[in-house]
Amino acid sequence: MTIAVAGATGAVGQHVVQALPIRHASVVPIARSHGVDLFTVSGVEAALRGVSAVIDVSNVVTTKRNESVEFFTRATGNLLRACRLNGVERYILLSIVGIDDVPIGYYAGKRIQERLVTESGLTATVVRSTQFHEFAGQMLDRFSIGRVAVVLKLLSRPVAASAVADRLARIAVAPQPPARIEIALLPNGHFEMDQQTFKGWLESQPRRRRRRHPSRRTNRPSRPASTTAMTT
Repeated sequence: MTIAVAGATGAVGQHVVQALPIRHASVVPIARSHGVDLFTVSGVEAALRGVSAVIDVSNVVTTKRNESVEFFTRATGNLLRACRLNGVERYILLSIVGIDDVPIGYYAGKRIQERLVTESGLTATVVRSTQFHEFAGQMLDRFSIGRVAVVLKLLSRPVAASAVADRLARIAVAPQPPARIEIALLPNGHFEMDQQTFKGWLESQPRRRRRRHPSRRTNRPSRPASTTAMTT
């Protein structure tokens, strides 16, 4: 079985690429670094030749509604059209728990993406997950000015990106994949993601090189959150 992974070099995609061969599946990575661009459609149709399933973990880093909607509408639409042209049978989409009633710009794009996939006519599975453990590092990357970082205070039930990737891989090769599932810890498994969580993450990576993203940010959590300033 040959499976294409859209967003193959991202936080989840790289784990999906590693998980699929364990389940005896061949992998076709879809990413700009592999010469395939979902937004411009460059290389997409060629990449899907001989592919029987797609795992879509593609992403755009923004909180702006128009940017999110434009990206997911165009990129997902391009990928779905290529799937139909190449006879791809299955489409597994990674999404986010709790996005239906949250007025966040990024989520508007994800809701449109879900609708496009579920109405595509393909055998589709929407996998909604809570935030990843890597969320703390992503926030420090994108909300830092010099040695000062503005961090979020919220309740979260995080999961490991590798665990989500393993579930996506299992669904892709399953005889009868489900139409929708959610991945999250049990209610007693949540913890408060606050200043101490971010400090602990920093202390675990003392030689970390910070990446700067001055104009774009990652998606925000689904619950109202307060912010705290800390020095890194």
